[in-house]
Amino acid sequence: MTRTTRRTLLAAALGGPLLAGCRDSAPRASPTPARHGWTQLPAAPLAPPGLRAGLAAVWTGEEVLVWGGSSPRADGCAVAVCADGASWRPVGGRDRAAGSWTALPPAPLQARSGARLHWTGSEAVLVGGLDPWARCESRPAGRLDVAAFSPATRSWRALPPLPWPEGTVVDASAWTPRGLLVWSVSAGAWSLPAGGASWAELPDPPVARGDASAYAGVQDVWTGTEWVLLGGAYTPDPVPLGLALDPATSSWRVLDRGPVRTPDVAVAWTGTELLAFDATAGLSRLAPATGRWTGAARGPLDGLGGPLGGPALGWTGTELLVWGGSRNARDGSRCFDGVGVEESELAYGGACNPATGPLAAAYDPARDTWRPLADGPWQRRTGSCAVWTGTGLFLGGGVDLEEQRAGGGPPFADHADQAFAVLDPSA
Repeated sequence: MTRTTRRTLLAAALGGPLLAGCRDSAPRASPTPARHGWTQLPAAPLAPPGLRAGLAAVWTGEEVLVWGGSSPRADGCAVAVCADGASWRPVGGRDRAAGSWTALPPAPLQARSGARLHWTGSEAVLVGGLDPWARCESRPAGRLDVAAFSPATRSWRALPPLPWPEGTVVDASAWTPRGLLVWSVSAGAWSLPAGGASWAELPDPPVARGDASAYAGVQDVWTGTEWVLLGGAYTPDPVPLGLALDPATSSWRVLDRGPVRTPDVAVAWTGTELLAFDATAGLSRLAPATGRWTGAARGPLDGLGGPLGGPALGWTGTELLVWGGSRNARDGSRCFDGVGVEESELAYGGACNPATGPLAAAYDPARDTWRPLADGPWQRRTGSCAVWTGTGLFLGGGVDLEEQRAGGGPPFADHADQAFAVLDPSA
């Protein structure tokens, strides 16, 4: 495996472009003051407290839970993979209030980045994720242990681990009324019934399985009746993925994957259709019942350059909120911090300016119209977690692209007071 390939795999695991070595740095200037509708949250009780990529997050109806992720290690040569979490509860139920944080108890889980948290109605189930540095060292990357957190008892319980070969990566997962569903390009589809003691293998979808070293860029949603998976896997040959699983009958059907062809696309479910956003192609709409894709009105975030990482999305019930995501430089080169990197395509260039252009917008599918939103307290980031709380869009972590553009200091900001914020789109 070439160095470029290893760095590309790690970039995908971190949720954004791969960033070079880091070192301790002096505190930078305070963040941009919050704009209308935004509230920057206090520091979370996480260690290290700075920004992380690949945070798992979910809204329980009363609080946001975050867990895991990865941050740079102080020795400047590797990534620190995290195994701690916290919960954030709005003050008085209003997301624009600063709210309060509480550390979660230790979980019976290995450290990881890029896991998924699924809310069952009483517990948050954490599944999947990987050790992003393992792939660079040709070690097994995937995490097979699974656990559930109960907010009522503030405790974790271990669930049956995935019965897969060591290091197999969960490429997609969903919670349904029948329990937990997972899919891996190399291990196929499996289910864990609610309250069940063991995993059951599901029929193979009509796509070829890849090997354990394959990389899959999969977007998925649960529609209420079907689990839709879109994207592709690379084994190393491309394997297109457009599928829908009906867990009631354990049957698959093929869908047109439309514009969802790279991990740069982000998707959301509205209750009736799937919305897929890409900064180059714009917004597309899929009605799973018919399998037909249709276009949408162009918006203020379209055409800002080819993306390197997908934006954060949140569905409010009436609007799709789109925020962030990285961009290529205006000269088309990639915006990497090139310290210590030999490959010319990763070299840092003065033309890099991923912060150019608006950061946030809202799309109303009923009217097929966009409206701009205030940019918020941060420069552009990629790899942030996004959770709709009922009144606001909670954003956490990610890669700070303004620091990356400046070319100094660690690629992740080591600022505990800049890691989380909430956007109230009605303000």
